Amino acid sequence: MLFALPVTVGVLSGLGFEEKVRRQTLYHHRCTLCNRMLRRDINRLADPDDWVLDLGTKHGDKAIHIDAKVVAVDIELKPTHDGLEYVLADGFQLPFRTGAFDYISCSQVFEHIPDTEAFVAEISRVLKPEGVAMIDFPNRLFPDKPHTPPGYFSLLPRPLAIRLAPYLLEPDVADYYKNHVYNLSPIGARKALTKHFGSIEYVTLREKAEYRAVFLGEQPDPVYTPGKGAKVFAKMFPLITLLTRFPPVGWLFELFYPHAAYECRRPKRQRDR
Repeated sequence: MLFALPVTVGVLSGLGFEEKVRRQTLYHHRCTLCNRMLRRDINRLADPDDWVLDLGTKHGDKAIHIDAKVVAVDIELKPTHDGLEYVLADGFQLPFRTGAFDYISCSQVFEHIPDTEAFVAEISRVLKPEGVAMIDFPNRLFPDKPHTPPGYFSLLPRPLAIRLAPYLLEPDVADYYKNHVYNLSPIGARKALTKHFGSIEYVTLREKAEYRAVFLGEQPDPVYTPGKGAKVFAKMFPLITLLTRFPPVGWLFELFYPHAAYECRRPKRQRDR
């Protein structure tokens, strides 16, 4: 029995905010690739009888190819795949018993969470003691353009950014930023993760290594087309991997690289903390 609370299974209409497709295309393509990286890690570990929670997936696209029993959870749903169980639920109060899942995938979600620590606590609660949670998000310390606002907005303190948004952004973008974007750094993520997991491993480089041929442009990808920066990074990857074995370099890389991914094990229950 997975569920511990009443749930609603079905479809909820969209937010009503039309994202600027032209400005978001590249970012969404990178997100798709990040989703596949996490999915590949879980698929490599999971058995067909394992339960996998795909947390924060409106359509279920992020975990559709995982060979296990997958439950897709979001605060709004648009079920598009057979073979998945869709559950309409809030990530801060998941309707599942403690220790229900063998694996949890949470890709490109943390940047929308106002209280990271409380969200991580729920992930830890529903994960089995021997389970694995795979988490990734865009790093706020890299001036990228996640979710439409200009790149520098992720570097600003949130109170200042909210105050400036009505003057610097289009009204719908300013509203979306204020209500749905909570940029996160690896420092903030590690603070929350360390409180609720006994083992946290930064796995961004490991995931990138498995897709090096895609970044080099040697292996065609149905969605992602690497730019010059990605190709240069891929060519330098062996050197970067070597240098990041030294803690100061590894810490700096984690702190400023645009994509942060973590493999979390040994969930701590309330009594353990």
